Amino acid sequence: MDLVKRRCPLCDGDRHRTVFRARDLNSKTTDHDFDVVRCRCRMTYLNPVPRDLSRHYPTAYDAHRDLGDGTKRRRHSHRFDRVLDLPPGDLLDVGCGSGFDLLAMRDRHWRVAGVEMNPQAVERARAQGLDVRQGTLSEANFPAASFDVVTLFHVLEHVTDVLALVREIRRILRPGGVMLAQVPNFDGANARLFKAAWYELDVPRHVNFFSSATLRDLVGRASLEVASLRWIESAADFRRSFKNRFGHTAGLRAAKPLLKAAFTVLNFWRTGDMLEIVARHRVR
Repeated sequence: MDLVKRRCPLCDGDRHRTVFRARDLNSKTTDHDFDVVRCRCRMTYLNPVPRDLSRHYPTAYDAHRDLGDGTKRRRHSHRFDRVLDLPPGDLLDVGCGSGFDLLAMRDRHWRVAGVEMNPQAVERARAQGLDVRQGTLSEANFPAASFDVVTLFHVLEHVTDVLALVREIRRILRPGGVMLAQVPNFDGANARLFKAAWYELDVPRHVNFFSSATLRDLVGRASLEVASLRWIESAADFRRSFKNRFGHTAGLRAAKPLLKAAFTVLNFWRTGDMLEIVARHRVR
């Protein structure tokens, strides 16, 4: 496999230690072992990474699926709850997939646009009448101060130059505008318990692994100000991680209500599987 070494995506340092080695247990696109390393600044990341990461996204990758007209998903979409108290304005979803979360916000009278790498997903989004540009955010070349809200749901963990991405988001945000992002929590209970079998590790598609501290550090280095940070528990990811480790989920289905209650309690200690951050463009 053609691999490329990288420096720390947060501080640009080149001194790190290996935390553990992991394989692609979720999509099984390769049998290669990958090194999960930690920098002296505490950022954890994949190093080295495949030169062509696009080869490791299966055809049936969840964010790119065809969901029909998306009516049910739009009706039950809660991803944007943290920004619904804002007056409708201009919203950009980076890594928007097939666009059904954008449709949910358009239904709420927001002016929406998206950026997506996968051409099939872009085609499906455009078929819904959405303004979605194919490629990276920098390639989209939006004018400065174009958006009131920029969202990234499970995107930051995929991008090798993640600091450059967040700095570009700051550039296109209006003063007072916000970035809303969700990422897996490398300091969460499931990550600590399952380690290389943790479902949300998802190597090699995930190349950055955030804790609350490194996520705060990331947005600070991009000159954004943290407005809120919360932890989201996931019993479903426990079951998926259990299957990665043991090859089955026997007995877990009956325990689903108990698991959900247990992880809700654990989340009071900030051990949820996901982190959600709202960061604001500082008004000088």
